[in-house]
Amino acid sequence: MRYIPAEGVYAVFEVKPDIKGNVGNKSYIAYAGEKIESVRVLKRGAASYINSGKKQEPRPLTKIIGGILCNCNGFSHKNNASIISNLKKLDNFKSIDLGCIADYGSFYIDYYPKEEITEADVEPYYKFYRNRELLSIHFSKPDHSLVTFVIQLTRYLQQAIGTIPAINLNNYLAAIGEKLDDEL
Repeated sequence: MRYIPAEGVYAVFEVKPDIKGNVGNKSYIAYAGEKIESVRVLKRGAASYINSGKKQEPRPLTKIIGGILCNCNGFSHKNNASIISNLKKLDNFKSIDLGCIADYGSFYIDYYPKEEITEADVEPYYKFYRNRELLSIHFSKPDHSLVTFVIQLTRYLQQAIGTIPAINLNNYLAAIGEKLDDEL
């Protein structure tokens, strides 16, 4: 078993054999949204850090990319209507950023607002997801599925998220009744 601090999570993906299907009474897309939400709402914090010998204030919490990965599209290869309909039902923390359907194409979703999270607190992070509205969904050509997915994910990681905030280790120790020595 591996333990990863919540602050160290950049992305979460649900993997299914087909974009069409259900887990109980939930579509695979709705199920993926719930899994994404379960990670995005984990308690995270940020701490000050040293950069080039100078103390820096905590940076804002980063977004967590949410997506779905599938081998095939059992809905239809004629149009995107069913996929789009299911994606539009997801909001707030359940929203999906991108996905890959190997035999059909990858996709990414543009949301409003496009602003970055600029305040170093959990509330601006929550507000960002609560106010998210789907603007458009872009699909790649079927024979470009994997390459467009990898390049879009890399772009998000490099140019939209970057390095995660410094972890506030006192939050973890406080959960077990301990305290960190803040002085060197």
